[in-house]
Amino acid sequence: MNFPMKWLKAHRFWLLLFLVVVPSWVSADCWPRKHPNRLLYDEAHWLLPAERAALEETLRAQYFRHHLQMVVVITDTLCGMDIAQYANLLGERWGVGSKERDNGIVLVIVPKKANRKGQVFLAPGRGIQGDLTDALAKRIVETVMIPRFRQNERAAGILAGIQAVTQVLNGQAVPQKEGASKRIKTLLNIGIRVFIFVFILLVIFLISLLAVWLGGTVEEDGDEEDEGTVVIGTTDRDRSSKEEPTISFGGGHFNGGGAGGSW
Repeated sequence: MNFPMKWLKAHRFWLLLFLVVVPSWVSADCWPRKHPNRLLYDEAHWLLPAERAALEETLRAQYFRHHLQMVVVITDTLCGMDIAQYANLLGERWGVGSKERDNGIVLVIVPKKANRKGQVFLAPGRGIQGDLTDALAKRIVETVMIPRFRQNERAAGILAGIQAVTQVLNGQAVPQKEGASKRIKTLLNIGIRVFIFVFILLVIFLISLLAVWLGGTVEEDGDEEDEGTVVIGTTDRDRSSKEEPTISFGGGHFNGGGAGGSW
């Protein structure tokens, strides 16, 4: 009877070290490394670099223009948790959302692979659960995001989800099902293509008229530089001189709400 107690006392230092070090190592391996000024974490390398940059810019725009802090995590491992628990715990640990509004949103995606289904979960902070209800979150996931993921339109699915969340929080209509607006999208695409074609023909026609009016010849004066040329836009030097605004966290109250789906 005394052997277990003697053994525990003799090895209590190593037991305490094990209990402290191992859980911290496991937990650190479960979560992405948090960066103070990032909102998109593609741990699974599911997106192209250009897609990641564009989505990061969109998330930052939502944060600074609409005061909506939305973190997107794409991961291959949930460390034994279900995706709902993972999303809500991440929101708690990172303090996603503002302290005053508790308006953080966590979107977690587990990419589809040959041996498993893809998963997606949308978890709103406690302060906006009255607006972004579980039913609305599920509708966004199932009718806006997953249909695009099934077509392998990864970045488009995430972007559509971000826009749908903003739309709902602004009090606008809930996004329609993909099938309901398919005909409208087709007509719009045809109209855009026709407009572009007509516009190109008009430009060619105007250039031809201009060439005839000028006599069809271009005088060469030997100058290598045209002092009258004006470059429109922002140069790289201008961009680098502007300081990037900082994203601040401080909310983190997630109580298990949200909804998800699989494909």
